[in-house]
Amino acid sequence: MKAGKKNLFIIFGTTRGLGEALFRHASRFDKNEFTVINRVRISHLPSNANGVMLDLSKSIRIKKLDTIFQKISPRTYSAIFLINNAGTVDPIGTVGTLSPDDMNKAWRTNIINYSIITNDFIRRTASIKGTSKKILNISSGAAVSPTSGLGMYCGAKAALEMLTECIFLEQAKTRQVQVLAFRPGVMDTDMQRTMRGASKKEFDRVVVYRALAKKGALISPKSVAEKIYSVLETEKYWEKPILNINEIK
Repeated sequence: MKAGKKNLFIIFGTTRGLGEALFRHASRFDKNEFTVINRVRISHLPSNANGVMLDLSKSIRIKKLDTIFQKISPRTYSAIFLINNAGTVDPIGTVGTLSPDDMNKAWRTNIINYSIITNDFIRRTASIKGTSKKILNISSGAAVSPTSGLGMYCGAKAALEMLTECIFLEQAKTRQVQVLAFRPGVMDTDMQRTMRGASKKEFDRVVVYRALAKKGALISPKSVAEKIYSVLETEKYWEKPILNINEIK
């Protein structure tokens, strides 16, 4: 980090799970500032954090993008990190039984709005020189592991990874930003609890996730957040577009 400059973290979803853990871990360091984007308003944010309300399940407006990216400045930051984290596993169920409205919300939350946000981030930062700009998309092994009852989640994560790979190819030429899709493993989060609460009829692998939880085999969001922070601070893992947590040494 250059002397006198700080890092800006733009994190979607910091009220729980991995996003909250990453926000807490990164907040330990004075060199970091934050814009945190959540569906609900957060009170009592630290002085180095700006809060933005956004429901990712709804269409995003240009004015909201202005609010999200208002802190970006070509002269202020050593690094700017865009963390596309917030997501939903709902609706759980087989295709043919799902609500069209729930399907629309899932795709807007998990991929459509992140495509728009990522596009705008690259456009706004393309001309900034001397600042490291990294986009980290939180993906899942579900992107490459088809699962009955998780069609919306698996499909959206696969789309997110393919988008990441396309941007990676584009940026190999333009070198405006770096981009990475990260698979964090099976974490002990509210999303996991939602999956374990599904019926076997809706989601036939529910017994697998219940067994993992019973054995204490789920990864803590705190440990994943610490690994993500180390990935952001190094160039070591940015030479390919997809990263599994077990590849981090």
